[in-house]
This record gives sequence, structure tokens and C-alpha cells, in this order.
Amino acid sequence: MPDSGARTPVPDIYRRAFRLTLPYWRRLSGVLVLSLLAGLPGQLWPLLLVPLLDDALLGGDLLLLLQLAVLMAVMQIGGLVLTSYTGYRYVGLSARALFDLRLTVYRRLQRLSPRFFAGARTGDLLSRLNTDVSELQRTAGDLLLSLTQNVLGLLVALALVLALAPALLVPALVVLPLAAVALTRLRTRVTDENRRLREAGASVGSALVESVLGMRQTVAFGQEEREAQRFRGENDRFIDALLRARRTTYVASGIPASLVSIAGAAAFLYGGYQVIQGNLTLGTLGAAMTYQMRLFGPVQGLLGQYLGLRAARASFERVFELLDEPPGVEDPRDPLPVSEARGPLQVEDVSLSYGREEKPVLDGASLTLPERSLTALVGPSGVGKTTLADLILRRLDPDRGRLSWGGADIRRFTLSELRDGVAVVEQDPFLWHAPIAENIRYGRPDASDREVEAAARLAALDDFLANLPDGLSTVVGERGQQLSAGQRQRIAIARAVLAEPGLILLDEPSSALDAETEARLIERLVPWLKERTALVMTHRRAFVAAADRVFALRDGRIEARN
Repeated sequence: MPDSGARTPVPDIYRRAFRLTLPYWRRLSGVLVLSLLAGLPGQLWPLLLVPLLDDALLGGDLLLLLQLAVLMAVMQIGGLVLTSYTGYRYVGLSARALFDLRLTVYRRLQRLSPRFFAGARTGDLLSRLNTDVSELQRTAGDLLLSLTQNVLGLLVALALVLALAPALLVPALVVLPLAAVALTRLRTRVTDENRRLREAGASVGSALVESVLGMRQTVAFGQEEREAQRFRGENDRFIDALLRARRTTYVASGIPASLVSIAGAAAFLYGGYQVIQGNLTLGTLGAAMTYQMRLFGPVQGLLGQYLGLRAARASFERVFELLDEPPGVEDPRDPLPVSEARGPLQVEDVSLSYGREEKPVLDGASLTLPERSLTALVGPSGVGKTTLADLILRRLDPDRGRLSWGGADIRRFTLSELRDGVAVVEQDPFLWHAPIAENIRYGRPDASDREVEAAARLAALDDFLANLPDGLSTVVGERGQQLSAGQRQRIAIARAVLAEPGLILLDEPSSALDAETEARLIERLVPWLKERTALVMTHRRAFVAAADRVFALRDGRIEARN
């Protein structure tokens, strides 16, 4: 991830947040109009205090009192109905906006390379997708509505206080600059404390994800207490960051609020004195004081929004760090159709390293995979076999050299078409919490039951499925943990077979199988593989013996093996 020390300039990051959420703001325009209409009764009813106090109550006019009471009730009920409807619309739009923003970030993650994920923490990514995106959406939505309402409320209150009792504005004009100075001095601290809080929350999420994924090992080695203490330590750091952020927020909001309260008390004291002296009527004072207090409400709201923007900046930065992360690969401007990829796949003098200081994983590697042939590639773990598969799929591009299919550089094909033509079986395949048939169909959702069954037989799954009460309808559980490693491997092989790829890559496809099951798999699968362009990366002698050609990957280079 980008170095968090290189922060985006403040105005620019808010400008980017505005552009990112602009479609959402446009959809909120109708809700905004309704919100302003819903707020009008609340803005105007204090004017009724003048006739209520001076004429109806002090003047003893019961008919006017009844009329004013009915008018107040109608205004309040109308405002309540409009407010409820506006809130309903706002919730719906906010939920859709949150999904759209989260989908934007998720799609960016889909385009990032293994280099990025090698240095990323799962919990941190989930925190950015969930907490930080939610904060961005919430801030954008609340800003639009609250800003408009506060500005309107401020203008209405200001105009009516000026009309009713201009002298009551004097305390406000004194305290507002003081409140602004206090916020200016504390704004950087608010941002920094909230950034630490977001990072501490991400650390808790990462520790929790890692602990759950490693639960079997924790129990097996008797390290339950150690992991509990580690999680407690992360949680304590989060609580400490939370309390520091809250203290800063309370101070930053408390100072302006206290000044506003003092100004309100001063205005009330002065206004009361004017009533006693006969310079103001009681009704005028009541209405003016109501609007004077409402004058401070929008001001507090605007100051709070400013404070909220400063606090949310940490989330903005974390979201834009993901959106700014360069993708591992890009689609070509003038793509070739993958249908033209007929012929061998060639790896030509390819070099790649994961970091500038690291030794290259591949260093001038060359290999040709002929059509209708099974090629075996052997080599110790960590030597670069999986990296080679990533290059063929264009999860990465080489630092030097090229890969071609049918004579065309694979960078000339769109990513989607290239990957549709290639199937990969990983050594530790991922399965979804879904029926076995649905896992097999993952690459071809429209495949028929008969095609799924045929792929399962080719992957030597039929005996295993026959012993399951629900057969292909059996739900495998999260990540397929209810199955053995060998069963998961064969389901992944069936998934690749069903995809009908032109090129298939198998990474240790039988490493978890016993000799008998492996022999049955090879007997069924190898003839199918030899009708395609196939590469099996394996240590298993049986698969190596079944290959047409065998190569070894050592020290970043590929050599033919007799």
C-alpha cells in the first residue's frame, strides 16, 4: 500500500470525495427539496408566539388562541409526515449509495496483483471496504442534507432576529470568532486521532480474521491463551485509540458549545431587561429568543460538520489509497480475439521479481507448451511454479520477456477473454459455502446436470459422491472445510474440466490423494488433458510419468529433463 506518510493535500481529498459521491448527491436532490419543505413548519411556527403571547394570552382572546393552536398542530403534523417520508427515501438512497461505493472499491481490489495482496492484511482490507467506505458515504449524505438545512436555518433565524430584536445578535457576533479559533487549533489533532483509531480498528479485524483462520493450529499446539492475550492486546490498543479520539472530539465540540451557551444566556438576560423596561413585548422576546437559539443551532451544526469532515478524512485517505493503487495489469487498447489463440503457448526469456531488492523468482525462463500435449514442470516448493501460472493468467506481467499464445503476445488479449480460455487448478483450492454442483459450475453457471456429472466422473469424484446422501447437492461448508484436501482438489479439477478451457494449468493436483485414487484420476483425466494445451506442476511421479514432456524449474530457469 502507499506510504501513509505521503498524505493527500486536504482540499484535494475532499474534492475527490465530492467527485466520487457526486452521482449519489444528484439522486439526493429530490430528497433535499422534500427535506427543506419538511423543515419549513419548524422554521416558521415560532412567529406565532408573538400573537399567542401578546394578543391571545395577555389579551384574553380565546378564539385567536384556538385558531393558533389548530394552526400549530397542522404545521407540526405536516412537517412530521414530510420528515418521515424524507427519512424513508433517504435511507433507501443511502443504502444503494453505500453498495455502489463499496462495489467501486471491491472492483479495484479485483484488479490488483498478487504483489499487492502479498503485503496486505485481510482484516485491514475488510475494514476499508466496510467501515471506511461507510464513513465516506455517511459523511457525503449527511453533509448534503445537514449543510442545506443548517444554512437555511441560519439565514431564516438571522433574518428574523434582525427583524424582531437586532440587539440580541451581539453575543453571537462575539463568540463565533472565538469558536472558530478553537476549532482551527484542534482540527489537525482530530484528524490524527481518528486516523489512529481507524488503523487500530483494522488491526483488531486482521487479528480476528487470522485467529479464526488459524484456529485449528491454535488448538493443536495448545496456544489458546497466547492467542487470546494477543487479541486482548490489539483490543486494548483500539480502546485506547478510541478514548483518545473521543476526548479530542469532546474538547473540540465542547468549547464552541460552551461559548454558545454563554452567548444564549447573555442574550436572554439582555432581552429580559428590555421587556422589564418596556422596550420589548413578551411575545417579541419569546419569538426572538427562539430564533436567537436557533441561530446558534445551525452554527453548531456547521461547526460540527467541519469537525466531522476532519475526523472522516482518515477514512477518505484509506479508501483512496485502495482506489489509487495501480492495477497489476491493464487491458490492451486494440485487443485481439482469443479465438485467434490457436497454437502453442510460449514463455520467452521471462524474468520477474516481487521487489527491487529481491532475487528474481524467474530469471530468463523459457518454455513451450504445445497443443494437444501434457507438459510436466517439476521443482521444489517456492521456486516459482505458481508465479508462472500467475503470468499466464496475467495476474502479473513479467519484468522482462514475453508470453505468447498462438504467436500473439497474451497482452494483446483482453483479460476477461484470456482468463475465459484458461483454467487453473490450485494446490489448495477455494470452495464456496454451497452445494458441490454449484462449486463445480462456478466457471459455467449454465452447465447442465449431465455435464456436471460427466466432469465429476472425469475428476474421479463418482465414488465419493455415491457415498453422500445428497450427492452433488451436498453443501461443502465454508471454504470446503467439511471435505478432505483430496476431495477439494478433485472438485477443483471437475470445475476446470467443466469450463472447457483451451489451456489448463494444474498446480500439484494430486498432492493430497492416495496412490489408488491418483491412479484412477490419471487414467481418466490425462487423455482429456492431452486433447488440450496442458501444464501440470507436480512432484508426483505418476503424473510426471504420464506427461509427454518434462521440465524442471531451478534458480529461476526452466530446463528440459530426460
